Amino acid sequence: MFGENLAIAFRALWANKMRSLLTTLGVVIGVAAVIAVVSIVQGFFFAVNDLFKNMGSGWVRVIPQRPDGPEFEKKIIRPLYRADIEYLRDHAPMVQDVAPAMYGTLNIKHGDRQSSTVVLGTTASWMDIVNFYVERGRFFTSIDDRQRRTVCVIGSNIIEKLGLDEPVIGASIQVGTDSFTIIGEMESRGELIGFNLDDYIFVPYNTARNLYGEEQAFNTFWELSVSDPTRMTLAKGQMTDALRRLRRTPAREPDDFQLFTQAQFTSLLGQISGYATAIVGGIAGVALFVGGIGIMNIMLVSVTERTREIGVRKAMGARRSAIMLQFLIEAAILTIVGGALGIAIGVGAGFGVAALIPNFPSAHVPAWAVVMGFTVSALVGVVFGVYPAMRASRLDPIEALRYE
Repeated sequence: MFGENLAIAFRALWANKMRSLLTTLGVVIGVAAVIAVVSIVQGFFFAVNDLFKNMGSGWVRVIPQRPDGPEFEKKIIRPLYRADIEYLRDHAPMVQDVAPAMYGTLNIKHGDRQSSTVVLGTTASWMDIVNFYVERGRFFTSIDDRQRRTVCVIGSNIIEKLGLDEPVIGASIQVGTDSFTIIGEMESRGELIGFNLDDYIFVPYNTARNLYGEEQAFNTFWELSVSDPTRMTLAKGQMTDALRRLRRTPAREPDDFQLFTQAQFTSLLGQISGYATAIVGGIAGVALFVGGIGIMNIMLVSVTERTREIGVRKAMGARRSAIMLQFLIEAAILTIVGGALGIAIGVGAGFGVAALIPNFPSAHVPAWAVVMGFTVSALVGVVFGVYPAMRASRLDPIEALRYE
């Protein structure tokens, strides 16, 4: 019986191909919108998540900030100083290593080629803390830092920017107003929404202080690693207590620094992803509701057009459940086809939009989104097809046979 109803449903819908296609537009638009946005958001989420995963679960960043609250709006941000690192090591036992980092944007030049880029000053331990290593040459040492040598390690994009010829190692470039010798090239990490470590130049921390001057001290942050990433809560507690004592923060005053971990970044990205999906899901829900009403109206028209057919089937002994099942199947087929079209269009739109945005990661279509698209579209067909199906099943066979 089910197979016969399925065949009848397909024949009925195929007989009115254009009407059936137009009827599913609401479902197509709703499902396509959800799939497109979910694939774009998920692609971005996975790319950024991978970026922070490379830093390791034991990575922590400390950033100075103004305390929260309107009463602190005029308070000056207190920098983090390199001299304070030893205090943190002594009073936060779970801190394994610390690397101060100072950054800014400077002009760079080689021959007749010039540009500008971010120049980050840090120490030798920075590589191990953030899991970002030299591919060619070497990183600077504590001796380079102590003697304020004008040496640098470049990202792979700098080679193209300045038109550097091989061998790159040993070549000289101008950074700001000083001449620097290239001693290494970092491994390539790629670009993500304007954040591109391949476009950085790395110099010893004390050398960066000479480049920027003490007025740039507010652009200093600390990169840390903890000895046991599974006890990150305890490690953060130790760091917070030590920094508050170091910076003489009153007990009732909020922190004037912030600790960021890999888990926090991942959680924040997950929240953003969830909000974006929920907003689009609400918009798509309206489209699906409108599409469902359209399907219900068309099915009511179909019931009216096929009144005599229903009468004949009932006169031949068809039960109300069989008639109802037939129209429910037709409604479900309409919405499932619409859902399939919506998924195909949404996937194409997601990858297309992601490709059009400069330096945006590729879209990612999770399996749950596809399953959701089919499930929701089928439910829309069943829910909005119930009333037309019930109306068809309740027709009186005598009246239906007399219908013109």
